[in-house]
Amino acid sequence: MDRQMEPENSDDLARTAARPNDLRLRYEEALAKLADLRTELDRALAERDATMQELFESNRYSGALTVERQVLLERVAGAEAQQQMLRDHLAEAQARKHVLQNYLDSVYASTSWKFAWPVRAAKRLLQGKRP
Repeated sequence: MDRQMEPENSDDLARTAARPNDLRLRYEEALAKLADLRTELDRALAERDATMQELFESNRYSGALTVERQVLLERVAGAEAQQQMLRDHLAEAQARKHVLQNYLDSVYASTSWKFAWPVRAAKRLLQGKRP
């Protein structure tokens, strides 16, 4: 027989026989580690997908809030403009009231109003109204 094919002693024989088992054991450990890593990767990817979905929902919600905020700002601006318009109308009405009150006061203070008083009182008396 060929001398290289045969082990020299019993230790060499044991090492040669143990190598396939060691390799098989290391191969199975590597497969188990690979399976664990794949499981961990799948979990990490699922977590990433959930986080991305949450981010997407947050962005969509944020966008909706931004639109709602813009609508509310426009409503506030419209209300402020209307409030200013009403203030202006009120100021104009008060000024008109003041002018009319001054005119009425001047009519009541006029000599013709004072002299015509008895005529107005007689007219009200004839109509059955209080003098």
